Amino acid sequence: MLKHLSAQVHQAIEKELYYVALYTALTLPDIAGAVEYGNKVKNGERYRRWLDDFAGREFSVNWSGFSSQDCWNLRNSILHEGNTEHTLMALRCRDTVASPGVYQRQDGKLVIDLNPFCQNLCRAFDVWLWDKEESDLSFRQRLESAPTVQKGKLVFH
Repeated sequence: MLKHLSAQVHQAIEKELYYVALYTALTLPDIAGAVEYGNKVKNGERYRRWLDDFAGREFSVNWSGFSSQDCWNLRNSILHEGNTEHTLMALRCRDTVASPGVYQRQDGKLVIDLNPFCQNLCRAFDVWLWDKEESDLSFRQRLESAPTVQKGKLVFH
């Protein structure tokens, strides 16, 4: 099931289903953080830690001025509140979000290009997942017994 998530984000982008792509991409650090750090760490800390530990390269190269805390705030605003009020307030207060490409200011508005944003999250998730499968036998076995989607139905094994 996990292997299909980032592929479906890419498919959603290709079909211009940007909300589906964004919502799914924002959940990838939740999933990976839960697997990587377990229940010993609270959700927000897991999310931010996973981004810092495993998506740090993508953040430093492509996400100038956008931190793991910003991503956590965006996730919470969009997935739980249906708006971005808190995220926008925090980002507008900083002049550091001026990276060409992913984050830009246009006509006084903050603009996030969803294609590279989602692709960066997916790339980090895919690399983490591949490494995890290669190095952790119990994780690989859990993946094999995870539910699958078959012809629009969720099948539990």
